[in-house]
Amino acid sequence: MRTWIRTLLAACLVLPLSATANDDLSLTAIVHKHGLSWEEALGAVLLADALGLDATLIVGTRKSLGATVFELAPAFAMHKHSGRGIRGIWNQHRRGHGWGVIAQEMGMHPGAFNKSRVRQRKANDAEFEAVIWIGLLSRRYGLTPERISGLRGKGLQWGDIAASLHIAAAAKKEPEAVLARWRKHRNWDRARSDFGVPEEWASQKSRRGGRKKGKGHKGDGGKVPDALSAGLL
Repeated sequence: MRTWIRTLLAACLVLPLSATANDDLSLTAIVHKHGLSWEEALGAVLLADALGLDATLIVGTRKSLGATVFELAPAFAMHKHSGRGIRGIWNQHRRGHGWGVIAQEMGMHPGAFNKSRVRQRKANDAEFEAVIWIGLLSRRYGLTPERISGLRGKGLQWGDIAASLHIAAAAKKEPEAVLARWRKHRNWDRARSDFGVPEEWASQKSRRGGRKKGKGHKGDGGKVPDALSAGLL
C-alpha cells in the first residue's frame, strides 16, 4: 500500500463511530422500499453510522444524484469535513475534478501529509474511494486494512466485501467462509438468511469493540428525509 494512502487512511480512522438513528433499521425494509440491493442498503447504513448521519437520508441523496452509495462515500466524507453540500461536491467531481484534488482544496489532509500534496492531487478516484471504505470497514469489523485490501484485490466489489464482513461478524464466521457460500447463488440476502443473520440493523451487535446504542427510529426504513432541508444538497 502506498505511503500516502497509509497516511490518509490513518486520518480517516480518526473519525468516531457514532451512535445514530440507525440502530433499529431493517435493511430489508430499505431494500424493498427503495429498490436497493441488500449490500447497498448495508453500505448506506455503514456509511451513515460512521459519519453520524441518517441512513435513509443517504439513500435519498443517492437517488437524487443518481449514484451508488459506494461512489458517493468520498463526497459524504468531504461534506462531513467541510460542511459543503453534497450536490456541489459531487458536481465538481463529475466535471472532472478528482477526489484527491477536491480533498486537498478543502484542506482534507493530516499535518504529516502536507509535504506530499502533489501525490494526493495525483491519486486516482479508485484509490481515494478505497481509503474511505477500507478505513470504515476496518474500524467497524476489526479487520486490518491489509486484509480488507486483500479481499478487494480478489476482484470483489465494496458491497460484496461489506456484506461478507457484516455476515461473518454476526455469524462468528470467517469472511472467506461467507464468501464461499455466497458464490453458490450470488445473493447476499439469501446468504444472510443461510447464516441465520437477522435483517434488522439492531440485531448486529457483534462488531468487535462494541458501541453504544443510540436512540433509534424504530421501523423507519421506509421514509426518506428531505436531503435539501438537512443541508446535504
